[in-house]
Amino acid sequence: MCWYGYEGSGEEMDIPRQDVNSRKIVIHPDLGVFWLSYKAYKRLIELGVAVQKYGTEAHGPVIWDRGASVGVDRYSDNLERDDPLLIKVVEELGEDHLKIVEIPFDVKWHIANYNGEEWVAEDHRVWK
Repeated sequence: MCWYGYEGSGEEMDIPRQDVNSRKIVIHPDLGVFWLSYKAYKRLIELGVAVQKYGTEAHGPVIWDRGASVGVDRYSDNLERDDPLLIKVVEELGEDHLKIVEIPFDVKWHIANYNGEEWVAEDHRVWK
């Protein structure tokens, strides 16, 4: 799902529109957990992603301010992995620990993982 209703300074933003034939998705391809650098969160805030106190109800994409000391652990988010601003920031900053995977636009997908190593998988039916 892509969100375009960002709060911001009112300036026109260059939000990348994804190709109608493909979709970009951000994953964490190595062991560990998905995370963004403090610099990436600062850039998302500059681009207009709302910041809310942790634990409040979100309406759209937000960055949660957990109130910890300034650093990577301060923020978390509810951004979709195919969010155009997330894609833009990862491409701009070159977050080396993350990877952008491109899939056909019409594929129903989810992010699967093992020990934190993520990949994009096509949805399918499972019976047990």
